[in-house]
Amino acid sequence: MQLMLRVSRTISQCFLVVVSLLTFPQHVPWMAAGWLIVFTWLVACNKKGWVPLLGCALVLVAKGIPFVPSIILFVFCLLVVACYRWTLKSGATLDKQVTWPSVAVVWLSWLYFCCEWHWIGECNHRVRFDPQRPVVCIGDSLTSGVIPDPGYPGTLKEMLNVPVFNLGQSGMSSDLGLDRMQAVLEKNPQVVVIELGGHDFLKGYSRAETKKNLLTMIKQCKAVECEVVLAEIPRGFMFDPFRALEREIAYEQDVQLIPDGMIRQLIIWSPVCPPGMWMPKSRLSDDGIHSNALGGPAMAQRVANAIERVVGREIVAK
Repeated sequence: MQLMLRVSRTISQCFLVVVSLLTFPQHVPWMAAGWLIVFTWLVACNKKGWVPLLGCALVLVAKGIPFVPSIILFVFCLLVVACYRWTLKSGATLDKQVTWPSVAVVWLSWLYFCCEWHWIGECNHRVRFDPQRPVVCIGDSLTSGVIPDPGYPGTLKEMLNVPVFNLGQSGMSSDLGLDRMQAVLEKNPQVVVIELGGHDFLKGYSRAETKKNLLTMIKQCKAVECEVVLAEIPRGFMFDPFRALEREIAYEQDVQLIPDGMIRQLIIWSPVCPPGMWMPKSRLSDDGIHSNALGGPAMAQRVANAIERVVGREIVAK
């Protein structure tokens, strides 16, 4: 019986770790909340409960999330409370210890983490809508589209009250995007949607080089009072080798972020991955990467929502 309990416990822990590593970045706070619920339940059962705290901290570090103040504090609290709970004596003496304040500490630090994680991807300054200035989209083949799909800008122009220009190019990396910024700014845009960084990784560019190029593009936009909407690029299902580059930039530059769920949905709803492989009529991509006739509008809606949060409802076509 004891052996079966240990095996089931090990399987449950492994399952929780795998699910946590597969969690989309935008849902990371809720993944962490799952670990804290397990911890709280163990404390209520008069257990030490330090393992879920340590597991949560390790998963957060492994996923490569940006180390903003709230995350640093949250991971620090997890480790401190885990060490404290580990030193407690097992058995009946546990309920004599000061245990519930430790639960409060981790939950309060999680609440701060959850709030700031939401703020990271939001533009937090006022922007005035200008009906005379267009929206320009620059990126790789996810932006330019693959024939016969015109890419998400083809549908986006029908969703907005201003012209939309597609300056995407298949295989474009951030250095090529930087070279094209003069053409972008010549359009006098009020918003530039940047979807770059995937080919930087594929071509072996460093994270620092990619960040430098993206920051230069953003600063050039801001110099002419143009807002930036930055698409988060997934570079792996479990681990991001560029360690949440776009979220880090969004935090530092106060630009609107489109979570990488926009691109991940093309993979999930495609023939290469469930549930897409089981639902042919719902597929957003035919090759697992590029949008099709269904995927383009789905991406365009995500982009339109992000632009609306920056500029306001006036830019959205009725």
